[in-house]
Amino acid sequence: MKELHTLAVLAAAAAITLSACEQLAGDGTQEGPAEYGTLTVKVDGIEADISTRAADTAANGADKTVSNIQILIFDASGTLLDYKNNGTSGSYSRALRAGEDYTVAALVNGPDVSSKPTLQELNETVLELGAGGLGGGNETYAMYGFRSLENLSTGQSDATVTVANLAARIRIKSVTNELPPSLGAIKLESVFLCNAKGKVCVNGDNVSSSWCNAYGQGSDAPAYTAYSTTVSVANGDATDNASFPHYFYTYPNLCVKEFTSAVSPTGLDSNPQAVWLCVKGSVVIGGSSKDYYWTLNLGGNAALGSEKGIRANYTYDVAVTIKALGSDNPYTPTVSGTADITVETSDWVAGGDVSEEF
Repeated sequence: MKELHTLAVLAAAAAITLSACEQLAGDGTQEGPAEYGTLTVKVDGIEADISTRAADTAANGADKTVSNIQILIFDASGTLLDYKNNGTSGSYSRALRAGEDYTVAALVNGPDVSSKPTLQELNETVLELGAGGLGGGNETYAMYGFRSLENLSTGQSDATVTVANLAARIRIKSVTNELPPSLGAIKLESVFLCNAKGKVCVNGDNVSSSWCNAYGQGSDAPAYTAYSTTVSVANGDATDNASFPHYFYTYPNLCVKEFTSAVSPTGLDSNPQAVWLCVKGSVVIGGSSKDYYWTLNLGGNAALGSEKGIRANYTYDVAVTIKALGSDNPYTPTVSGTADITVETSDWVAGGDVSEEF
């Protein structure tokens, strides 16, 4: 009996070993052990972007800083397999089962997405201008990219994920005073964006009810959409980058619609408007100072052609020339002959010039 018991134990052990080491395919044939490959993910676009970003102040040149890179790997169904908080390193390696399909994503300067179990939930994550990201980052300067991999091979494989900025940057290069000499100097008081988008999904999708400074009302996300100043520009003179540097940020707003009047900010979802740039200044007339607004349609600039609207990963360099007195509110468009606006649009690598006269 003892011998029979011993034989039974040995047989059970053998069965367990066979079960652990061998699997049967659906047709009853035997499969060997799974094969693996090493995938190295490399995040691209960071260094090239940094080299062309603003660097005048910590507050408004911070978009050159990469504070954190998160790398996520999903299986063919979009389920998260691996998450890595990679610090500021743009390279990460790990072993994955060969012969499978994967999606690799990288989020730079974004919020903590370690709890997102699917690619869809990652893509639906909402970013907000000025919100704090993981590792001290700023969601205003977030970058994102992903790519698909088919049939991962055994051995070593490399996958480059190119990230792009989720916001647009608008830089004021100069404001020139070409008012009639009798009107004298312009005292600049503020420059701000109207109808900026304050939120966006990681995949670039629009978020409703997220307008900043709708129709020139309010002061939403002021560090990124508005600039207060007391610069005086003499007749015939212009500001320069030393006295008047500023950078604005907005998530994409592809609307090009010309504005006609102010409505409730809550109405923008059903009646969207283009991004405007507004310059506010005062002029002394008859011994009294009076405020004026010069409001320009950036998103609807005709010279943008097929690239109209304010787009992610683009930088817009703006020079404004004021030729006549403006309006008494920020939502009345500048009339022809009142101001010139020159806009240079480019992505973070290359671009061209466009201009329009008002």
